[in-house]
Amino acid sequence: MRLINVETWKLEYFLGDAIPPYAILSHTWGNDADELTFRDVHDSVLDETRDARKLVKLKGSCQQAKKDKLGYVWIDTCCIDKADSVELGEAINSMFQWYNKASECYVYLSDVPAGERDVSREHGSKFFSSRWFQRGWSLQELLAPKRLRFYDQGWELLGTKGQMAGAIEQITGIPRAFLLGWLGLHEASVAQRMSWAAGRVTKRKEDIAYSLLGIFGVMMPMIYGEGNQAFFRLQEAIMRGVRDDSILAWGFGMQPNELETSKGALAISPSDFAGCKNIVSRQWHSPFLDIMAGGLRVNLYVCAAPRGPSVEIGDYCGLLCCGPEDSTSAVVWIPLKKISTSEFERTCYGRPPLARDRAVDLDRSPIDTVSIRIERQSANVSESRRHWFCIEESVGAHLELIDVFPETSWRKDNAMIATGTGGDAEWFLARLRPSEDTSCDFLVALKYEGDISQPRVRWHVMTASRSADLTQLWLNHPVLQQLRFDLTEFEKIGKTTAKTGQ
Repeated sequence: MRLINVETWKLEYFLGDAIPPYAILSHTWGNDADELTFRDVHDSVLDETRDARKLVKLKGSCQQAKKDKLGYVWIDTCCIDKADSVELGEAINSMFQWYNKASECYVYLSDVPAGERDVSREHGSKFFSSRWFQRGWSLQELLAPKRLRFYDQGWELLGTKGQMAGAIEQITGIPRAFLLGWLGLHEASVAQRMSWAAGRVTKRKEDIAYSLLGIFGVMMPMIYGEGNQAFFRLQEAIMRGVRDDSILAWGFGMQPNELETSKGALAISPSDFAGCKNIVSRQWHSPFLDIMAGGLRVNLYVCAAPRGPSVEIGDYCGLLCCGPEDSTSAVVWIPLKKISTSEFERTCYGRPPLARDRAVDLDRSPIDTVSIRIERQSANVSESRRHWFCIEESVGAHLELIDVFPETSWRKDNAMIATGTGGDAEWFLARLRPSEDTSCDFLVALKYEGDISQPRVRWHVMTASRSADLTQLWLNHPVLQQLRFDLTEFEKIGKTTAKTGQ
């Protein structure tokens, strides 16, 4: 661990028990030109006149540390060689402990004007609106230190975490018991801890996951460039170390259009837990979580979903060991769709989790270990569209797929048409154009029926002029009208003019 000597402003390296008492700085990064770097301090190229803006945080930290009779400070911008990926990974995995073991933590709020003493929301306090409370990394910097003090941009003391706990609780939604360490972080459910990070931002997408490692007591290798995969890896690491299925309660209390993902066992970001601030663990049975290839094994009570607008009839609900704090008998149920005997898929798009009395259907729904698929798909593709018509060899046959009805089902770049899955699946109409200029177009009507185990495709081929409008043909042509209502009857009367089959 590198520390800055408060007298010389030089970096010194310490290991293990040899680390001396130190102060640690928490702040928000400004423009790169205004921040000191590891190289600036390492090479001792600082000039108090030329680098005045850069030195505000270093000078203030060192001066305050000296007042507190501390010989060293730690500042993230200066003490980590970010060009060394191994060192960066070690620092990120160790950072929560570094803040926890610091003798003092100074929070420098560069956007709170000097002299401001009002921290009430009612008067538009700059303290309430400070960027520091919106930053991803500052969450662990708020929770980890035992002693924490807030300073304005002039390095004047605003107050300690204890003195300002009421205001901080209003800003962050974090209960005072966890802010002040009366309760350990492990006593908050996973969903609740995730909710504290909802809405916070980081400069790099991966950092929203990396900044939460210490809060959940897990470690991960850093892989910058992996994007959202970092948050998926974080959830998997949590499940390997914590027996708390509230990690599956994401989406609770949110509107369907607020969810960032449509499918999969895991959330896509902490914002999916925004409604979980009051979700607590209810250990009425011992939850079991196990990551396996492509799936999550979990023991749940599973029963038929209730009728209502939030879930579709025929779906299932999985009962979790967590629920709203203000209702001791209520627990969270997640919506599921059965794929096979013991395999389910979470059906999240348009159906967030519900709170229900845990006594409902338990006598008819014994606890069982089931598998929930982890695979995810983009929210702009309906979860029911799990099958596709793929147009192959059209170039070799001198044909070009130029139009599809309905147009929203066509994935043009991939030459694919999205289909439904049930017996009430709709028809799709594809227009294929031969390369010869004088030829008519071929129209192919397609319909997928059945389920995964017994798929069936119905099809019908006819010709049309190149000038014919596809939508009007579909709505008004008597042959296609007959298809929509009764293919069987059409087969009896239409074989002389068209080709139809399964």
